[in-house]
Amino acid sequence: MILLRDDQLPELVESLAHDFPASFNIYYMARNKMRKHLDWPGVTFVVDRFPDFAACVCRTDPDDPDVPVFTNGYSAFIHARDPKKLKELLDQPGIFDWSQNIGFHSVQRPAYFEVLQQKCLSLGGKMECSPTSDYFVASAFFTGFSIKDLHCEYSLPAGYRVGPLEEKHAEQVTREKHYGDLRKNLSFFKYLLRNGFATAAVFNEHHDPVAYVLQRPEGGMGCGYVVPEYRGRGFFKVVLYELLQEMGRRGETHGYADVTGDNKASLGAMLSIGGSLYEHFEACWAEFIPKTLANGQLKNGH
Repeated sequence: MILLRDDQLPELVESLAHDFPASFNIYYMARNKMRKHLDWPGVTFVVDRFPDFAACVCRTDPDDPDVPVFTNGYSAFIHARDPKKLKELLDQPGIFDWSQNIGFHSVQRPAYFEVLQQKCLSLGGKMECSPTSDYFVASAFFTGFSIKDLHCEYSLPAGYRVGPLEEKHAEQVTREKHYGDLRKNLSFFKYLLRNGFATAAVFNEHHDPVAYVLQRPEGGMGCGYVVPEYRGRGFFKVVLYELLQEMGRRGETHGYADVTGDNKASLGAMLSIGGSLYEHFEACWAEFIPKTLANGQLKNGH
């Protein structure tokens, strides 16, 4: 197990770029830390070997009170090229603090999720998705976007406008997204909205955001939402398009988003502006619950 130094991140990032879309999350977390721009404080990267890694983990710091909370708390991203090597890395002492709830993000199905699940079960814990949370989902897919090839013609009702979200909107996003732990979610969204992460929203004539989407710390577009009474009016594709345009102005050439298979409306909006579905990639967002808490409720709660 090798804990990577900052000066090793460029080589890691270059290697991860060969594994898209499976490596998207870790790639952007590592790239942003390398660039020291939109990087998440306290994140570390561990590999089985370097430079030619076969398994890689990105993890947040669960114990440092001076770093912002990530989504619902202690979080991890996993990318691997060999299930056996991933198992060996997960078996290493200190890879995670298995006594705590851990949110695992975008773990590729089926092979690598099965390895992770078996590790969790071997510890007496369990892996769960929450029916009351929008974040932990059993299955989702990635869509990709070439920013220069996007297209979206639209007009907004009189008095409506497009603009970025502000920190004052964090409470609304927290309430509407149902990520799980509301206190931690509020801290997470406040940090995003005051630290320059790209956002796009449609505001009504009362200056209230009625549709929005954010660029998450792992680079993808997420937290998308349209207030129910404003659905069916094309606002989601507007905010998707405008967020990607903002990302393009900041130097990005591509974007991506995750979407559950049953969310036909969001997928349709993504495809309508020029997105494409990565049909052969499927991932799971799930929470590890240690043995001591396995009979209780989810504590961390996309």
